[in-house]
Amino acid sequence: MSHNSIFHRQVVPFRAEAEEVFATYEISYEFYRESEYRAELAAYCEWYNRVAEQHRQEFAAMQQEANILGLFLRRSA
Repeated sequence: MSHNSIFHRQVVPFRAEAEEVFATYEISYEFYRESEYRAELAAYCEWYNRVAEQHRQEFAAMQQEANILGLFLRRSA
């Protein structure tokens, strides 16, 4: 069977076609990984901002509370 037969052309893609298919697959995979990375980064940033805001509120509340420990430390000094 020669390499110019219909069977060979349909089953075995030309080298250029195979390279093009692989390049398309590689680009698609890279795009998928990048979109996954960005989604994970956005979720992390959202979580971080929520926790940071909660910590700011807790810190502001602690600053308004009486410093009981300071009273004990002044007496022992």
